[in-house]
Amino acid sequence: MKNRLRFLLLSLALAIVLACAPLGAPPIYTLAPDQIASIVAATANVAATQTAAAQPVVSDTPTPFFTRTPFPSPTPSATFLFFTPTQPLTPTETPLPLPTAWPDWTTGDIVTFPKGSGENIGVTRFFRILQNVKVVVTRLNGVKLRPIPNKALGGKSMAAYGEILTLTGYWNRNPDFDWAFVKVIAADGKQYWVGGDEGSEIDPQRCLRFYTPETLTPSPTETATITPIVFRTLTPSPTSTP
Repeated sequence: MKNRLRFLLLSLALAIVLACAPLGAPPIYTLAPDQIASIVAATANVAATQTAAAQPVVSDTPTPFFTRTPFPSPTPSATFLFFTPTQPLTPTETPLPLPTAWPDWTTGDIVTFPKGSGENIGVTRFFRILQNVKVVVTRLNGVKLRPIPNKALGGKSMAAYGEILTLTGYWNRNPDFDWAFVKVIAADGKQYWVGGDEGSEIDPQRCLRFYTPETLTPSPTETATITPIVFRTLTPSPTSTP
């Protein structure tokens, strides 16, 4: 009895296994390489089409940032450049009016020259109104040009009558000797002192005059006396004849 039951169970299990098993082995298909590429390309095209269809439709046309407008090529022509020279702007002081008389000596600014120059003799004052003013020598015998304001030193160079000098603005007075000197620039471009005894013919206020285009007038302390020379024509006296 037990053997028959085991046989039935085994037969039932075998029937179930046979019922689930496929009737035959499936056929194996093989494709050529070009066919596989065609299938992949078709699948990609379909996927791209579906993707594009899924995107939202854009109705606005984007505006480009810039547009290039064609321009005609210019015709070459000669170019002329004109240069106008200009002078650089330099600050200049307002020129002072030409003095007509010597200023009061006490109104000048006291100055001191470098030590060892020999020019610190007496008292020297600076006058802005006299700086760069032209003067002319009116002393008939001319004036001596000295290296320092000292009557006892130098004076080998001379400025002749009618020579034009340029004042530097320095005016020296020495009360110990009653001397007066002014510093000038001579025709050679060098600086000298001109002067001597105050009130005399070599005092700067008497031997120098402010330059004007007018005719020079000699210093009143010196006058030249010119004696005219008369030429006579001798006429021979008549002689008597015998």
